Amino acid sequence: MRNGLSRDQACRNRIAFSVPETAKIWGYVPKTVWSRIRSGKLLAARIGTRILIPRTALEKLTGPLSTLPMDKGPALISELCKDCGMSDRFLREQIYTGALPVDSRKRPIHIDRQTMIDWIASHADDSGKRVRPDLAEGVKQRNRQRREAATAERSAL
Repeated sequence: MRNGLSRDQACRNRIAFSVPETAKIWGYVPKTVWSRIRSGKLLAARIGTRILIPRTALEKLTGPLSTLPMDKGPALISELCKDCGMSDRFLREQIYTGALPVDSRKRPIHIDRQTMIDWIASHADDSGKRVRPDLAEGVKQRNRQRREAATAERSAL
């Protein structure tokens, strides 16, 4: 629950979740979520200094997060900040630097939810490199060794 809301209401318009929020949804500890991100089983995006898990990646693993329909169409920056777990300042900075493709000449600035979903997905990576570059190579090497061992085991049978 978030701010007294049920999970259904809290997840309704969320576009991305932080690692602790993802852990709470799954009923795991954050360490488990981090290990899934590092192993490449869970898609994650580094947006600024935050690690966010796109809603679509969570729904692939858990099914629909909410039975309520997600709002469609444009939203104000302040609404999207809540839905993405980003600060208003960071999101405005991304718009003004051109990192987030939005027409910023109109006031107030509205962003289409699908544009935001696509933008977060474009930053997502399942290799663990963007999330923890210091650990990514070791994880990739261990996964490669496990695959080779499993292939050798199957061929021996």
